[in-house]
Amino acid sequence: MPMSVMMPEAFVEPWQEYSSDAASQTKERKVMVSITNLTQMNIIASKPLLEGRVKDIDIPTIKNIKDPCAKHL
Repeated sequence: MPMSVMMPEAFVEPWQEYSSDAASQTKERKVMVSITNLTQMNIIASKPLLEGRVKDIDIPTIKNIKDPCAKHL
């Protein structure tokens, strides 16, 4: 799935429909990472740190970590 610092939708957007019961007509939208946890699936991200360019993107709310790549992880 597309997932990186610049494409966080898999972590924040509830766009995937999910029903805990296959017979149920009621489906709710959940965050994709939540769905993979419920279904016991793994997520594989391609280029999550934008080929090293993530060091140029600041996250001002995280102050106690100096390494920019570590902040994004």
